[in-house]
Amino acid sequence: MDTPEIGENGYQSPKDFVKNLCLGHDAEVDIDDGQRGGDRYGREVGLVYCRVNVNSELLKKGYAITYTDYCDVSEFANDGWAICYPTNGNESDSETSNAIEKKQGNCDPSYPDVCIPSPPPDLDCSDVSEKNFKVKGSDPHRFDNDNDGNACES
Repeated sequence: MDTPEIGENGYQSPKDFVKNLCLGHDAEVDIDDGQRGGDRYGREVGLVYCRVNVNSELLKKGYAITYTDYCDVSEFANDGWAICYPTNGNESDSETSNAIEKKQGNCDPSYPDVCIPSPPPDLDCSDVSEKNFKVKGSDPHRFDNDNDGNACES
């Protein structure tokens, strides 16, 4: 994820968003196995969970963009959340939604809140980083085992 650095324009909004989302809740970091040792600055790179996939939420809100320089070695490069949100923090919510809709040509409509491609291949919950997302319609990957409208429940 690429968000503005401390002191850069747009820094405060994503900081506040993550603080409000995570403060007082347990967090888990899944370090990217493809980037052991971190990025070029030595920072660990990974997926942050705090009730939800924080990386995905930052993208959805337009507070971050996917930093593509490391995609060819990232274990998360093909996850729907990482490839469907080509936005930046300078876009309004409606502009962000429009950009997402245009990019989501390869996203299955059965999963309206996340970007998961239609089969093939057939995916299992272990193949995607998203958890507890909505299912509408046919559920071609059969993520919603109990048919309650929620997929990959933990």
